[in-house]
Amino acid sequence: MTDYFGGIGSQWARLYSGPDLIEEQINTIRGALRFLGVIAKSGMDEFDTVGLDKIRSLPDYLEKYGEWISDLDL
Repeated sequence: MTDYFGGIGSQWARLYSGPDLIEEQINTIRGALRFLGVIAKSGMDEFDTVGLDKIRSLPDYLEKYGEWISDLDL
C-alpha cells in the first residue's frame, strides 16, 4: 500500500503465502519486491524498476479493494 500527498509518499507491505506471513521483517514494497527477485536498475530502486512510481491511484475496477483495506484499517 502506498500513500501520497503533494508528491511525498510512504509505503507498507506484507508478504503472505496463503494465510502464512512469509517474512515479518519485510514491511516495505521495495523490500517485498527484492524478496520476490526484482533487481533494481542502476539509479533506481525496486519500486521504480517495475514502474510502480507511475501509478498514483487505484484504477476504478480496483477501488473496492482500496475501500476494503481502509475499512479493515490495514
